[in-house]
Amino acid sequence: MNESLKERLKSLSDALIAFSLVNLCFVRARFALFFTDSFDYYKKNNLFREGTLALLLNLLLFGILGWRALRWIRRANSPNLFRAACIVTVVLMIIPIDFMRTFYFHVRGIDAVSWVKNPLLLGVGLVVVLAVLFVIWRWPRSSAHVFGVALLLCAPSALLTFGKIGYFYLNYPTGVPFQPQPFYPTPVAGVQPRVIWIIYDELDQRLAFSSRPANCPLPELDRIRRENFQATNALSAGNATLISMPALISGRYVVTAKPASRRELNVTFDHASEPVAWSTQPSIFSDARELGYNTAVVGWYHPYTRLFASNLNFSAWYPYPPYQPARDETVLRSMTSQIWLLVSAVAQRRMQIALYQESLDNARALVKDGRYGMVLLHLPGPHYPGIYDPAKGTFTLTSFSHVGAYFQNLQLTDKTMGILRRDMEQSGQWDRSWVIISADHWWRESRDYDGVLDRRVPFIVKAPGNNNQPMVYGEPMNTVVTRELIHAILRKEISTIPEVAAWLDAHKAPPAPPYSRM
Repeated sequence: MNESLKERLKSLSDALIAFSLVNLCFVRARFALFFTDSFDYYKKNNLFREGTLALLLNLLLFGILGWRALRWIRRANSPNLFRAACIVTVVLMIIPIDFMRTFYFHVRGIDAVSWVKNPLLLGVGLVVVLAVLFVIWRWPRSSAHVFGVALLLCAPSALLTFGKIGYFYLNYPTGVPFQPQPFYPTPVAGVQPRVIWIIYDELDQRLAFSSRPANCPLPELDRIRRENFQATNALSAGNATLISMPALISGRYVVTAKPASRRELNVTFDHASEPVAWSTQPSIFSDARELGYNTAVVGWYHPYTRLFASNLNFSAWYPYPPYQPARDETVLRSMTSQIWLLVSAVAQRRMQIALYQESLDNARALVKDGRYGMVLLHLPGPHYPGIYDPAKGTFTLTSFSHVGAYFQNLQLTDKTMGILRRDMEQSGQWDRSWVIISADHWWRESRDYDGVLDRRVPFIVKAPGNNNQPMVYGEPMNTVVTRELIHAILRKEISTIPEVAAWLDAHKAPPAPPYSRM
């Protein structure tokens, strides 16, 4: 075999090694684009050519850079460069290993961190790392050869990825996210009274109010709770957003919920034997529309726009970031999102910050617009991941403490409440509106904080104008009755806080079904 042919084969081998490694590093982007059809219900954007083209460009860009780097290392033939290449490869392999932890072994980040902190496992891991480093340092060329062979064995996966990109590019259209035309596109003149229903995701009654740490001030939430009606023994309608939001909006307990398509969720009610389509069931939105009110929703997780377009005058919703991390509306934005996924923990916080900012902007516009008589705001609240640094009053991408993140986001939730209240006061809508504040479920990881799990959620009601007064309601209740309470308010059967308490006394919810997922 002549030298020219041998050099071409080495070059081809280096190219396959580089593209194989890059393909492994972009495993989260590949999985999000091609292998998550069962999650389409949770995704806002369809799979368009922009996303597949972005992945192709990322693979080509980083693959070519890696290939040229390998060619340079071979020509330099320096032991130190071989050592550096091996160490970089070991570090980059953390990306696919972390992906396996998440999607195949279903190990939570907090559990992985606890294992790392275990002295025995930490010791074993340190010994393994030192052994690998010793081998790399002592035999750099042999180590590089072993890594190269291993990556060559994974090269067919890279070829499969390019094949999938070609298939999806040819078979999927160019387009924009699905945006249905609402049945009532233009709001009519406002109708009195007005209800703003705010659901903060995972807002916990005990840790927000009853047993809150001293270093977690919540002046805005404390103020609105102190000045208005508060139920101190309210249970959530479900233990997870998937079932609790359908229960709250429908006013019926939901036992199970399962996506049927990207536009439908099948739910099984407490006393029903068969699943039904959630979008076809009576809801607080259909209640309000029948009474002549304009309706609006800003939310996340559930695709409210696709589900309830016919009963909404305005809708904005945002997918839960881990379900749609690699799809965006342009090639450049999709490339950027896919690159961020190389550091998935940071990428999720980046997306969560964008979600918070966009949903708050829409929420602020709605609470100031008096034309909308029934407004639901399902906001991220203190839900993980941590994105706020209270000490600096700014967002952060590096809040990785699971427990600390909850209380940091809790203070961001308080700040959010203050922003919405000031907007309503300045626009004259605070005195005009009913405001109901609650949660879809409690903090499910509270045991990690103090070993206690309390299923209570806040339930605060502010009446309009002079009809309001402070009241502590200690009777047990379930927030599943909120739909009927709001319906009674919209029918003008309730106008004062004492009437709210009397209504709750007369409309006790039946016992909740078992929280099957906890």
